Amino acid sequence: MTCRHSSVFLYHHGVYQSGALGFLTDFCFANNFRALFRILVYYIPQSKCFNNMIAASDRDASDKENDLPSKTPLKDDEIVRAKKEKWASEQDELKKKLIERDSDEVNGWRSQDGSDLFRCLKRIGGVDISFDKAKPDRACAILSILKYPSLEVLTEKHVIVEMMEPYIPGFLAFREVNHLLECIKQLDTPDSVPQVIMVDGNGVLHPRGFGLACHLGVLTGIPTIGVGKNLHFIDGMNRDDAFKEKIRSLKKKGDSFDLIGRSGRTWGKAILTSDRAINPVYVSVGHKISLDTATKLVIKCSNSRVPEPTKVADSNSKVYLREKPKKKRHSREPPTTKPVEVEEQTLPCELVKDMKLTDEQLPDLLGDLSLEDHK
Repeated sequence: MTCRHSSVFLYHHGVYQSGALGFLTDFCFANNFRALFRILVYYIPQSKCFNNMIAASDRDASDKENDLPSKTPLKDDEIVRAKKEKWASEQDELKKKLIERDSDEVNGWRSQDGSDLFRCLKRIGGVDISFDKAKPDRACAILSILKYPSLEVLTEKHVIVEMMEPYIPGFLAFREVNHLLECIKQLDTPDSVPQVIMVDGNGVLHPRGFGLACHLGVLTGIPTIGVGKNLHFIDGMNRDDAFKEKIRSLKKKGDSFDLIGRSGRTWGKAILTSDRAINPVYVSVGHKISLDTATKLVIKCSNSRVPEPTKVADSNSKVYLREKPKKKRHSREPPTTKPVEVEEQTLPCELVKDMKLTDEQLPDLLGDLSLEDHK
């Protein structure tokens, strides 16, 4: 029986199903190189035994990789989950230090008779962070300090930064607060530090009751006020017909209504800060100041919808973002010219003798040399 006949016979009788048996049988019947070549190239790769061996090898390799979790990179959702747990714990600890009433510093602003709440208030800060539209991770953090009550800009500190932390709802402060702290640290003297800071963001009016204004206030110890342009609908608050009617009821500067949740807690105030404004801003306690005092100060600092401290910070931060970074130039000092040292030269003895100088002229020519050396 030739190799060809044996192959057909074994195939029809299902011997190839065993893989290894088919290989051995064909090997026995093979009597030429062509048959051996067909066995090596066709039968072995097609056999179930061979395929099972390869699959088992792949599974072993996969199992070994799974046994090394320390070298396996974390997925994005795992990183976010880990950060949320860490930040939530830190946030809860900071929240324990929150003060939602007028502190001694704030009470010290009042006049002696109490008629003027802000008699001794001289410096108000406004902070904001603006982002580059072309590069979303590039941003400008800024602190603008205004003179009260004239609202003239006294000084500004800013930094251009790259945002390294992800944005996670409810934890915005962990993405931004360090850059704002860097601006405050640039202030030269304690007298230049603002007495209160308005934050373009929220205070306790926040899904976790601890927004950026609270975070910055607790870390710095400076009274802070949250001034948001958008409202967090928390604690059962919603944009229903009753809420829209309250918004429409705001007609002139100073009109406001309390933002009360289902729990009965007052989270902040919606305030119309200008006669020309259509929409209100949403003021909430940041740290070391009461809602009533914060509301009155925001109204006094407003010429348009957004109060001047945060309005100036927002506007100027965008200007700094548009500025092209200056190239560092190496300062070239003008070359220093060293004085040329002229060596004192002496005349050879033979030349001196030929000059036929008198004894009076010779000492002037030779300097310190004695006459005896040249006689």
